[in-house]
Amino acid sequence: MALLPLLGACIQSVHGDGPSGPPLPGGKVRLLEERPGRGRPVLGGDRIQVDFVGRYANGEVWGEGPLTLVAGTDTYGIRGPLRTGAFIKLQYVIDPNDTTSRLLPFPGLVTEKEFYQVRRDRGQIIVEHTVRKVCRPLKLYVMQTGFGPIEASLGCWRIPRAAPRGMYRRAEMERIEAAINSGEGIERPDGKVFDPPLTRRAPADTARYLGEDGLHLAVREGRPEIAGWLIARGRSVAAADSFGFLPIHYAGWAQRPLERFVPALEQSYIDVVDTLLAHGAEVDAPVGPGRPPATDMQTTDNQGQTALGFAAGECADRLVERLLQRGARADALATGDAPALTYAARNGCPETVAMLLARGATVDLDPQGGGTPLERLIAVSSFHQGHLAVARLLVLAGAGRDVAAKRLADRLGDPGPGGFGFSNRPMARKILKLLRSP
Repeated sequence: MALLPLLGACIQSVHGDGPSGPPLPGGKVRLLEERPGRGRPVLGGDRIQVDFVGRYANGEVWGEGPLTLVAGTDTYGIRGPLRTGAFIKLQYVIDPNDTTSRLLPFPGLVTEKEFYQVRRDRGQIIVEHTVRKVCRPLKLYVMQTGFGPIEASLGCWRIPRAAPRGMYRRAEMERIEAAINSGEGIERPDGKVFDPPLTRRAPADTARYLGEDGLHLAVREGRPEIAGWLIARGRSVAAADSFGFLPIHYAGWAQRPLERFVPALEQSYIDVVDTLLAHGAEVDAPVGPGRPPATDMQTTDNQGQTALGFAAGECADRLVERLLQRGARADALATGDAPALTYAARNGCPETVAMLLARGATVDLDPQGGGTPLERLIAVSSFHQGHLAVARLLVLAGAGRDVAAKRLADRLGDPGPGGFGFSNRPMARKILKLLRSP
Protein backbone atom coordinates (compact mmCIF):
# COMPACT_ATOMS: atom_id res chain seq x y z
CA MET A 1 0.00 0.00 0.00
CA ALA A 2 2.89 2.34 0.68
CA LEU A 3 3.81 2.14 -3.01
CA LEU A 4 0.48 3.60 -4.13
CA PRO A 5 1.30 7.26 -3.40
CA LEU A 6 4.68 6.84 -5.11
CA LEU A 7 3.05 5.26 -8.15
CA GLY A 8 0.50 8.04 -8.29
CA ALA A 9 3.25 10.64 -8.16
CA CYS A 10 5.01 8.97 -11.08
CA ILE A 11 1.97 9.18 -13.36
CA GLN A 12 1.84 12.37 -15.32
CA SER A 13 0.02 13.58 -18.36
CA VAL A 14 1.61 14.04 -21.76
CA HIS A 15 0.83 17.54 -22.95
CA GLY A 16 2.34 20.49 -24.74
CA ASP A 17 4.08 18.38 -27.38
CA GLY A 18 1.33 18.06 -29.98
CA PRO A 19 -0.40 20.53 -32.29
CA SER A 20 -3.19 22.68 -30.90
CA GLY A 21 -5.21 22.08 -34.05
CA PRO A 22 -4.71 21.30 -37.71
CA PRO A 23 -1.44 22.70 -39.08
CA LEU A 24 -1.90 26.14 -40.54
CA PRO A 25 -1.37 25.87 -44.33
CA GLY A 26 -0.23 29.43 -44.86
CA GLY A 27 -2.04 32.73 -44.56
CA LYS A 28 -4.45 33.42 -41.67
CA VAL A 29 -7.17 31.39 -39.99
CA ARG A 30 -10.65 32.72 -39.21
CA LEU A 31 -13.33 31.25 -37.01
CA LEU A 32 -16.50 31.24 -39.12
CA GLU A 33 -18.82 29.27 -36.86
CA GLU A 34 -18.68 27.61 -33.44
CA ARG A 35 -21.41 25.65 -31.68
CA PRO A 36 -20.54 24.60 -28.12
CA GLY A 37 -20.80 20.94 -27.15
CA ARG A 38 -22.55 19.51 -24.11
CA GLY A 39 -20.29 16.53 -23.34
CA ARG A 40 -16.98 16.02 -21.52
CA PRO A 41 -14.80 19.13 -21.17
CA VAL A 42 -11.51 19.37 -23.06
CA LEU A 43 -8.36 20.75 -21.41
CA GLY A 44 -4.99 21.62 -22.89
CA GLY A 45 -2.97 18.47 -23.51
CA ASP A 46 -6.03 16.23 -24.02
CA ARG A 47 -6.18 14.00 -27.04
CA ILE A 48 -9.33 14.63 -29.06
CA GLN A 49 -10.80 12.74 -32.00
CA VAL A 50 -12.76 14.85 -34.44
CA ASP A 51 -14.84 14.19 -37.51
CA PHE A 52 -13.01 16.21 -40.13
CA VAL A 53 -14.38 17.70 -43.37
CA GLY A 54 -12.25 19.90 -45.63
CA ARG A 55 -13.83 21.94 -48.42
CA TYR A 56 -12.77 24.48 -50.99
CA ALA A 57 -14.67 27.75 -51.10
CA ASN A 58 -16.84 26.41 -53.93
CA GLY A 59 -18.06 23.58 -51.68
CA GLU A 60 -15.96 20.78 -53.22
CA VAL A 61 -14.79 18.31 -50.55
CA TRP A 62 -11.06 17.59 -50.69
CA GLY A 63 -10.79 15.41 -47.56
CA GLU A 64 -12.93 13.92 -44.82
CA GLY A 65 -12.71 11.35 -42.06
CA PRO A 66 -11.60 10.97 -38.44
CA LEU A 67 -8.60 12.96 -37.24
CA THR A 68 -6.82 12.73 -33.87
CA LEU A 69 -5.18 15.84 -32.39
CA VAL A 70 -3.74 17.16 -29.12
CA ALA A 71 -5.73 20.10 -27.79
CA GLY A 72 -3.88 23.27 -26.89
CA THR A 73 -4.86 25.74 -24.17
CA ASP A 74 -6.73 27.85 -26.75
CA THR A 75 -7.63 25.31 -29.41
CA TYR A 76 -9.41 26.77 -32.44
CA GLY A 77 -9.23 30.27 -30.95
CA ILE A 78 -12.62 30.02 -29.25
CA ARG A 79 -13.26 31.87 -26.00
CA GLY A 80 -15.29 29.35 -24.06
CA PRO A 81 -14.77 25.83 -22.67
CA LEU A 82 -14.44 23.24 -25.42
CA ARG A 83 -16.54 20.10 -24.94
CA THR A 84 -17.24 16.94 -26.89
CA GLY A 85 -19.98 17.48 -29.41
CA ALA A 86 -18.67 20.95 -30.28
CA PHE A 87 -18.72 21.98 -33.94
CA ILE A 88 -16.01 24.34 -35.24
CA LYS A 89 -15.85 25.82 -38.73
CA LEU A 90 -12.58 27.49 -39.72
CA GLN A 91 -11.48 29.32 -42.83
CA TYR A 92 -7.84 29.19 -43.87
CA VAL A 93 -7.23 32.43 -45.71
CA ILE A 94 -4.63 31.55 -48.31
CA ASP A 95 -2.59 34.42 -49.64
CA PRO A 96 -2.85 33.99 -53.43
CA ASN A 97 0.69 35.28 -53.77
CA ASP A 98 2.06 32.60 -51.44
CA THR A 99 4.93 30.76 -53.11
CA THR A 100 5.19 27.72 -50.85
CA SER A 101 4.24 24.13 -51.63
CA ARG A 102 1.00 23.42 -53.50
CA LEU A 103 0.43 20.11 -51.69
CA LEU A 104 0.20 20.18 -47.91
CA PRO A 105 -0.71 17.43 -45.43
CA PHE A 106 -3.12 17.76 -42.53
CA PRO A 107 -1.54 15.09 -40.28
CA GLY A 108 -3.14 13.76 -37.13
CA LEU A 109 -1.57 11.77 -34.32
CA VAL A 110 -2.86 8.44 -35.66
CA THR A 111 -0.82 7.54 -38.72
CA GLU A 112 -3.66 5.61 -40.35
CA LYS A 113 -5.70 8.83 -40.46
CA GLU A 114 -3.39 11.39 -41.95
CA PHE A 115 -2.21 12.69 -45.34
CA TYR A 116 -5.20 14.83 -46.20
CA GLN A 117 -4.06 16.99 -49.10
CA VAL A 118 -4.76 20.62 -49.91
CA ARG A 119 -4.32 22.14 -53.35
CA ARG A 120 -3.07 25.68 -52.87
CA ASP A 121 -4.32 26.91 -56.25
CA ARG A 122 -7.94 26.02 -55.43
CA GLY A 123 -8.59 29.14 -53.37
CA GLN A 124 -9.80 29.29 -49.81
CA ILE A 125 -10.01 26.27 -47.52
CA ILE A 126 -12.92 25.60 -45.17
CA VAL A 127 -12.31 23.05 -42.39
CA GLU A 128 -15.07 21.67 -40.18
CA HIS A 129 -14.40 19.71 -36.98
CA THR A 130 -16.91 17.95 -34.75
CA VAL A 131 -15.32 16.83 -31.47
CA ARG A 132 -16.32 13.20 -30.79
CA LYS A 133 -14.00 11.82 -28.10
CA VAL A 134 -11.57 13.15 -25.51
CA CYS A 135 -9.06 11.45 -23.23
CA ARG A 136 -5.82 12.24 -21.39
CA PRO A 137 -2.60 10.49 -22.53
CA LEU A 138 -0.66 9.26 -19.50
CA LYS A 139 2.80 7.86 -18.99
CA LEU A 140 4.66 6.19 -16.14
CA TYR A 141 7.99 7.77 -15.19
CA VAL A 142 10.48 5.00 -14.36
CA MET A 143 13.87 6.65 -13.91
CA GLN A 144 16.18 9.33 -15.16
CA THR A 145 19.24 8.29 -17.16
CA GLY A 146 22.08 10.09 -18.83
CA PHE A 147 20.22 9.67 -22.11
CA GLY A 148 16.98 11.12 -20.75
CA PRO A 149 13.99 9.79 -18.82
CA ILE A 150 12.72 6.24 -19.21
CA GLU A 151 8.95 6.29 -19.43
CA ALA A 152 6.19 3.81 -20.23
CA SER A 153 3.00 4.86 -21.95
CA LEU A 154 -0.17 3.97 -20.07
CA GLY A 155 -2.46 4.80 -22.97
CA CYS A 156 -5.27 7.31 -23.16
CA TRP A 157 -7.45 7.56 -20.03
CA ARG A 158 -10.91 9.06 -19.49
CA ILE A 159 -10.21 10.96 -16.26
CA PRO A 160 -13.25 12.32 -14.38
CA ARG A 161 -13.01 16.06 -13.77
CA ALA A 162 -15.13 19.15 -13.47
CA ALA A 163 -15.71 21.52 -16.32
CA PRO A 164 -13.38 24.54 -16.62
CA ARG A 165 -14.46 27.57 -14.64
CA GLY A 166 -16.21 30.39 -16.40
CA MET A 167 -19.31 30.73 -18.51
CA TYR A 168 -19.34 30.64 -22.28
CA ARG A 169 -18.53 34.17 -23.45
CA ARG A 170 -21.18 34.71 -26.07
CA ALA A 171 -20.41 38.40 -26.34
CA GLU A 172 -16.82 37.62 -27.33
CA MET A 173 -17.99 35.15 -29.97
CA GLU A 174 -20.40 37.72 -31.37
CA ARG A 175 -17.56 40.22 -31.58
CA ILE A 176 -15.40 37.74 -33.51
CA GLU A 177 -18.24 36.86 -35.86
CA ALA A 178 -19.00 40.53 -36.45
CA ALA A 179 -15.36 41.19 -37.30
CA ILE A 180 -15.44 38.33 -39.80
CA ASN A 181 -18.69 39.35 -41.46
CA SER A 182 -17.91 43.04 -41.73
CA GLY A 183 -15.13 45.06 -43.23
CA GLU A 184 -13.47 42.43 -45.42
CA GLY A 185 -16.74 40.67 -46.28
CA ILE A 186 -15.35 37.20 -45.64
CA GLU A 187 -18.63 35.27 -45.85
CA ARG A 188 -21.44 36.16 -48.23
CA PRO A 189 -25.12 35.57 -47.50
CA ASP A 190 -25.13 32.55 -49.84
CA GLY A 191 -22.48 30.88 -47.66
CA LYS A 192 -19.65 31.15 -50.20
CA VAL A 193 -16.37 32.69 -49.14
CA PHE A 194 -14.59 35.52 -50.88
CA ASP A 195 -11.01 35.02 -51.93
CA PRO A 196 -8.65 37.64 -50.51
CA PRO A 197 -7.86 40.42 -52.98
CA LEU A 198 -4.98 39.73 -55.32
CA THR A 199 -1.94 41.89 -54.93
CA ARG A 200 -1.49 43.78 -58.16
CA ARG A 201 1.55 42.54 -60.01
CA ALA A 202 4.28 45.10 -60.46
CA PRO A 203 4.78 46.25 -64.06
CA ALA A 204 7.52 44.38 -65.84
CA ASP A 205 10.87 46.01 -66.51
CA THR A 206 10.99 45.52 -70.26
CA ALA A 207 14.76 45.99 -70.30
CA ARG A 208 15.09 42.54 -68.65
CA TYR A 209 13.57 40.86 -71.71
CA LEU A 210 15.65 42.45 -74.45
CA GLY A 211 18.34 39.78 -74.42
CA GLU A 212 18.63 36.86 -76.80
CA ASP A 213 16.37 34.65 -74.67
CA GLY A 214 13.96 37.36 -73.58
CA LEU A 215 10.90 35.52 -74.88
CA HIS A 216 11.92 32.40 -72.96
CA LEU A 217 12.23 34.49 -69.79
CA ALA A 218 8.83 36.11 -70.30
CA VAL A 219 7.18 32.70 -70.62
CA ARG A 220 9.07 31.34 -67.60
CA GLU A 221 7.79 34.24 -65.49
CA GLY A 222 4.21 34.00 -66.78
CA ARG A 223 4.17 37.37 -68.59
CA PRO A 224 1.74 37.11 -71.53
CA GLU A 225 1.84 40.85 -72.16
CA ILE A 226 5.64 40.80 -72.51
CA ALA A 227 5.52 37.66 -74.67
CA GLY A 228 3.08 39.33 -77.07
CA TRP A 229 5.19 42.50 -77.11
CA LEU A 230 8.36 40.57 -77.95
CA ILE A 231 6.64 38.54 -80.68
CA ALA A 232 5.39 41.78 -82.21
CA ARG A 233 9.01 42.95 -82.22
CA GLY A 234 10.04 39.93 -84.27
CA ARG A 235 11.03 37.30 -81.70
CA SER A 236 10.50 33.76 -82.95
CA VAL A 237 8.35 31.29 -81.01
CA ALA A 238 10.45 28.50 -82.54
CA ALA A 239 13.85 29.74 -81.35
CA ALA A 240 15.70 27.38 -79.00
CA ASP A 241 17.93 28.54 -76.16
CA SER A 242 21.21 26.90 -75.08
CA PHE A 243 19.32 24.11 -73.30
CA GLY A 244 17.30 23.22 -76.38
CA PHE A 245 14.14 24.69 -74.86
CA LEU A 246 11.63 26.54 -77.00
CA PRO A 247 9.62 29.31 -75.29
CA ILE A 248 6.54 27.08 -74.84
CA HIS A 249 8.55 24.56 -72.78
CA TYR A 250 9.08 27.11 -70.03
CA ALA A 251 5.33 27.34 -69.37
CA GLY A 252 5.50 23.77 -68.08
CA TRP A 253 9.00 24.06 -66.61
CA ALA A 254 7.90 27.01 -64.45
CA GLN A 255 5.48 24.78 -62.50
CA ARG A 256 8.33 23.09 -60.63
CA PRO A 257 8.49 23.88 -56.87
CA LEU A 258 11.99 25.33 -57.14
CA GLU A 259 10.64 27.87 -59.62
CA ARG A 260 8.62 29.39 -56.74
CA PHE A 261 5.32 28.93 -58.56
CA VAL A 262 2.70 31.50 -57.59
CA PRO A 263 -0.84 30.01 -57.61
CA ALA A 264 -2.46 33.34 -58.40
CA LEU A 265 -0.50 33.46 -61.66
CA GLU A 266 -1.54 30.07 -63.03
CA GLN A 267 -3.94 31.76 -65.44
CA SER A 268 -1.02 33.86 -66.67
CA TYR A 269 0.80 30.74 -67.85
CA ILE A 270 -2.32 29.57 -69.65
CA ASP A 271 -2.52 32.98 -71.35
CA VAL A 272 1.15 32.72 -72.31
CA VAL A 273 0.54 29.34 -73.95
CA ASP A 274 -2.44 30.73 -75.87
CA THR A 275 -0.30 33.66 -77.04
CA LEU A 276 2.48 31.39 -78.29
CA LEU A 277 0.09 28.99 -80.05
CA ALA A 278 -1.71 31.90 -81.70
CA HIS A 279 1.61 32.91 -83.26
CA GLY A 280 2.56 29.51 -84.64
CA ALA A 281 4.17 27.66 -81.74
CA GLU A 282 3.87 23.87 -81.91
CA VAL A 283 2.09 22.47 -78.87
CA ASP A 284 4.00 19.17 -79.00
CA ALA A 285 7.37 20.63 -79.92
CA PRO A 286 10.12 18.53 -78.26
CA VAL A 287 13.11 19.91 -76.41
CA GLY A 288 16.08 19.76 -78.74
CA PRO A 289 19.72 18.99 -77.98
CA GLY A 290 21.38 21.65 -75.87
CA ARG A 291 24.51 23.47 -76.74
CA PRO A 292 27.26 24.85 -74.52
CA PRO A 293 27.22 26.72 -72.28
CA ALA A 294 24.51 24.90 -70.32
CA THR A 295 26.04 25.12 -66.89
CA ASP A 296 23.22 24.20 -64.50
CA MET A 297 21.97 21.05 -66.23
CA GLN A 298 23.24 18.51 -68.72
CA THR A 299 22.55 19.58 -72.29
CA THR A 300 20.58 16.37 -72.98
CA ASP A 301 18.70 16.04 -69.66
CA ASN A 302 15.30 16.95 -71.09
CA GLN A 303 15.79 16.21 -74.76
CA GLY A 304 12.51 15.22 -76.41
CA GLN A 305 10.32 16.44 -73.54
CA THR A 306 7.25 18.57 -74.25
CA ALA A 307 5.45 21.31 -72.34
CA LEU A 308 2.78 18.75 -71.41
CA GLY A 309 5.39 16.41 -69.95
CA PHE A 310 6.79 19.16 -67.74
CA ALA A 311 3.35 20.34 -66.55
CA ALA A 312 1.90 16.87 -65.91
CA GLY A 313 4.63 15.91 -63.46
CA GLU A 314 3.89 18.95 -61.27
CA CYS A 315 0.09 18.50 -60.94
CA ALA A 316 -0.50 21.68 -62.97
CA ASP A 317 -3.93 20.43 -63.95
CA ARG A 318 -5.27 23.68 -65.40
CA LEU A 319 -2.27 24.07 -67.67
CA VAL A 320 -2.42 20.37 -68.61
CA GLU A 321 -6.09 20.79 -69.49
CA ARG A 322 -5.36 23.72 -71.78
CA LEU A 323 -2.48 21.95 -73.54
CA LEU A 324 -4.68 18.89 -74.14
CA GLN A 325 -7.48 21.12 -75.43
CA ARG A 326 -5.02 22.66 -77.88
CA GLY A 327 -4.04 19.26 -79.26
CA ALA A 328 -1.12 18.03 -77.13
CA ARG A 329 -0.55 14.27 -77.35
CA ALA A 330 -1.40 12.56 -74.08
CA ASP A 331 1.35 9.95 -74.60
CA ALA A 332 4.10 12.50 -75.24
CA LEU A 333 7.42 11.47 -73.71
CA ALA A 334 11.00 12.63 -73.66
CA THR A 335 13.81 10.80 -75.42
CA GLY A 336 14.67 7.73 -73.33
CA ASP A 337 12.17 8.76 -70.68
CA ALA A 338 8.69 8.01 -69.35
CA PRO A 339 5.39 9.43 -70.63
CA ALA A 340 3.50 12.27 -68.98
CA LEU A 341 1.12 9.79 -67.35
CA THR A 342 3.99 8.18 -65.45
CA TYR A 343 5.20 11.48 -64.01
CA ALA A 344 1.68 12.48 -62.96
CA ALA A 345 1.17 9.06 -61.32
CA ARG A 346 4.48 9.13 -59.44
CA ASN A 347 3.73 12.55 -57.97
CA GLY A 348 0.17 11.65 -57.01
CA CYS A 349 -1.74 14.01 -59.31
CA PRO A 350 -5.22 12.49 -59.70
CA GLU A 351 -6.76 15.40 -61.62
CA THR A 352 -3.94 15.32 -64.15
CA VAL A 353 -4.07 11.53 -64.48
CA ALA A 354 -7.83 11.63 -65.06
CA MET A 355 -7.43 14.18 -67.86
CA LEU A 356 -4.61 12.26 -69.55
CA LEU A 357 -6.60 9.01 -69.47
CA ALA A 358 -9.69 10.79 -70.81
CA ARG A 359 -7.58 12.06 -73.72
CA GLY A 360 -6.37 8.59 -74.63
CA ALA A 361 -3.15 8.12 -72.66
CA THR A 362 -2.01 4.48 -72.76
CA VAL A 363 -2.48 3.13 -69.25
CA ASP A 364 0.33 0.55 -69.44
CA LEU A 365 2.79 2.41 -71.66
CA ASP A 366 6.36 1.40 -70.81
CA PRO A 367 8.60 2.59 -73.68
CA GLN A 368 11.97 2.30 -71.92
CA GLY A 369 11.38 -0.77 -69.73
CA GLY A 370 11.35 1.22 -66.50
CA GLY A 371 7.85 0.14 -65.56
CA THR A 372 4.27 1.11 -66.32
CA PRO A 373 2.78 4.17 -64.61
CA LEU A 374 1.28 1.96 -61.87
CA GLU A 375 4.56 0.10 -61.34
CA ARG A 376 6.45 3.39 -61.11
CA LEU A 377 3.88 4.76 -58.67
CA ILE A 378 4.44 2.01 -56.08
CA ALA A 379 8.21 2.67 -56.21
CA VAL A 380 8.02 6.19 -54.75
CA SER A 381 9.55 6.73 -51.33
CA SER A 382 6.51 8.29 -49.64
CA PHE A 383 2.80 8.01 -50.38
CA HIS A 384 0.03 10.51 -49.81
CA GLN A 385 -3.71 10.50 -50.49
CA GLY A 386 -3.13 11.54 -54.10
CA HIS A 387 -1.24 8.31 -54.83
CA LEU A 388 -4.18 6.23 -53.62
CA ALA A 389 -6.55 8.21 -55.85
CA VAL A 390 -4.21 7.79 -58.84
CA ALA A 391 -3.87 4.05 -58.25
CA ARG A 392 -7.66 3.76 -58.22
CA LEU A 393 -7.91 5.65 -61.53
CA LEU A 394 -5.27 3.46 -63.18
CA VAL A 395 -6.94 0.26 -61.97
CA LEU A 396 -10.32 1.44 -63.26
CA ALA A 397 -8.65 2.20 -66.61
CA GLY A 398 -7.47 -1.42 -66.85
CA ALA A 399 -3.85 -1.17 -65.73
CA GLY A 400 -2.04 -4.46 -65.10
CA ARG A 401 -1.80 -4.98 -61.33
CA ASP A 402 0.09 -8.22 -60.74
CA VAL A 403 3.66 -6.91 -60.97
CA ALA A 404 2.86 -3.74 -59.01
CA ALA A 405 1.09 -5.71 -56.26
CA LYS A 406 4.01 -8.12 -55.86
CA ARG A 407 6.58 -5.34 -55.69
CA LEU A 408 4.54 -3.36 -53.19
CA ALA A 409 4.05 -6.44 -51.00
CA ASP A 410 7.82 -7.05 -51.10
CA ARG A 411 8.48 -3.45 -50.02
CA LEU A 412 6.04 -3.74 -47.13
CA GLY A 413 7.92 -6.82 -45.96
CA ASP A 414 11.31 -5.13 -46.23
CA PRO A 415 12.45 -3.65 -42.88
CA GLY A 416 15.45 -2.00 -44.52
CA PRO A 417 15.82 1.21 -46.54
CA GLY A 418 13.96 -0.32 -49.47
CA GLY A 419 10.76 -0.50 -47.42
CA PHE A 420 8.58 2.16 -45.84
CA GLY A 421 8.77 4.21 -42.71
CA PHE A 422 6.20 3.55 -40.00
CA SER A 423 3.98 6.49 -40.89
CA ASN A 424 3.81 5.51 -44.56
CA ARG A 425 2.81 1.87 -44.12
CA PRO A 426 -0.94 2.51 -43.66
CA MET A 427 -1.22 4.25 -47.03
CA ALA A 428 0.92 1.56 -48.68
CA ARG A 429 -1.42 -1.10 -47.29
CA LYS A 430 -4.45 0.73 -48.69
CA ILE A 431 -2.87 0.82 -52.13
CA LEU A 432 -1.93 -2.88 -51.89
CA LYS A 433 -5.50 -3.75 -50.87
CA LEU A 434 -6.74 -1.86 -53.93
CA LEU A 435 -4.33 -3.71 -56.22
CA ARG A 436 -5.40 -7.08 -54.84
CA SER A 437 -9.13 -6.36 -54.98
CA PRO A 438 -11.11 -8.44 -57.51
